[in-house]
Amino acid sequence: MKTSNIKCLLVDDEIEGLDILEYLLLQYEDIEVVSKVNKAEKVLSEIVLRTPDIVFLDINMPNKSGLDLLKDINDANINVKVIFVTAFDQYVFDALKNSAFDYLVKPVDREELTMTLDRYRDNREEEEPLNQMITSLENISKVKIPINYGSLFFSPDELVLFKADGAYTSILLADGSTEFTSLNLGKLQEKLYGRSFFRISRSHLINLKYLYKLDRREKSCIVRVGDDEFSFQVSRNYIGLLDDYFESN
Repeated sequence: MKTSNIKCLLVDDEIEGLDILEYLLLQYEDIEVVSKVNKAEKVLSEIVLRTPDIVFLDINMPNKSGLDLLKDINDANINVKVIFVTAFDQYVFDALKNSAFDYLVKPVDREELTMTLDRYRDNREEEEPLNQMITSLENISKVKIPINYGSLFFSPDELVLFKADGAYTSILLADGSTEFTSLNLGKLQEKLYGRSFFRISRSHLINLKYLYKLDRREKSCIVRVGDDEFSFQVSRNYIGLLDDYFESN
């Protein structure tokens, strides 16, 4: 079975640096450059929209460093490999310590780039059979959520939203009932990765299938279940992300 192209997103505050790296990458038949970003504040939204396999990320950028952006990516539990591209090799230890897949030193050497891409391909080939099995299971199985007296099993459509509630997380179900789990929102977000769930704040994770309205003026979103509506405060950035997500789908 033929492996799909490797989708790459390039981040550098210097346009020339983006163009040079794009030129190098397009020499490989299986590489697709899905976006080039030169502003740090646009990186997360582009990752959400373009779903790249690899982000080539410059470290030394104004406003927000590549290391800060990697932390944002990790905090958001986004499943993407980050390869740092930097002119300053003193950052290498910090890059690897923060779960970067690899790093390249500017000016990027073609042989080093090939070795890094080969390592990514090998890593993907090892992960692919497991990922396919997991995807297959996700298509036919319910979501298992632990509770005090055992476990509950739901289809994703039954789950409307999750709310952090002290040491527990409350679960609002499509039938209007509520359950509680000891799993925090971060763990639930990982469990539901790849489905239609979005972390709108520190306290709330919602099923986008029930999203009814975004209000930029009030900085809020409304989730509707039957005749009931629930309103939540959302930052301007997250409203923009949600708007962009639905615009692209």
